[in-house]
Amino acid sequence: EFVSAEAAALSSSALSSKEGVTKAANGVGWHCRVCDCYLKDSLAYLDHINGRKHLRELGFSMRVEQSTVQQVRDKMAALAKEKDRDDSLKLVVGTKKGRQADDVGDEGDDFEDLVKKKDEEAKRLKAERARRKEERRQREKEEEEEEEEDAVDPD
Repeated sequence: EFVSAEAAALSSSALSSKEGVTKAANGVGWHCRVCDCYLKDSLAYLDHINGRKHLRELGFSMRVEQSTVQQVRDKMAALAKEKDRDDSLKLVVGTKKGRQADDVGDEGDDFEDLVKKKDEEAKRLKAERARRKEERRQREKEEEEEEEEDAVDPD
């Protein structure tokens, strides 16, 4: 968040950001409300918000939990199962009549069939809309004729 020195000097309060680091009210440097420290430039600001002191104040621990060999093996097995499941889903989705999707000709046929089906569906919907529109026009025309007959023949 950048503010000119003049605008910052005119404002009585500091501009807030989501991290609690604000442009100092006097227009020089940055102030971290979380750690209550002043930073002279944006590089110091970046170093500070990524630094140990600021992260500790926010409640983050810099320590990493040690994993056991069994945890790593379990994670690797779970990832392998997930990959196998994803690969099998790709094969099921990409097959046509029991053939593998790796055959380039089949992929082209699948695509052409899909395009033809979409085109046919679009044509069918267009014809249905045209039919409904024509029916609506016929009803309106008949209603107008009935109204004209009633107006001419007030029996």
